Amino acid sequence: MAHSLFQKEGQAMKCLSCHSTNQSVFPAEINIHFPGWEGLDRPTVWAFPQLLVCLGCGFTQFTLPNDPVRELKSDWHLPLRCGRDDSIEK
Repeated sequence: MAHSLFQKEGQAMKCLSCHSTNQSVFPAEINIHFPGWEGLDRPTVWAFPQLLVCLGCGFTQFTLPNDPVRELKSDWHLPLRCGRDDSIEK
């Protein structure tokens, strides 16, 4: 059964992708890098979240603890550039 952090009213939440309840919680360490060439000069941010992994399809959810979120906010002053957004000028 899923960890209480990922439960809703005493029931295990279903996977958002395949709707399975076959999920398990795993400890993790994540090293977050800032995107782009300018991100190479910035220190990475370490986080240690609990991952909720669907054992049916692999879909994974997690929430970053407050400290890494604060680091990301304070160290990042440029607009976030995700994926292939053609609306961002190069």
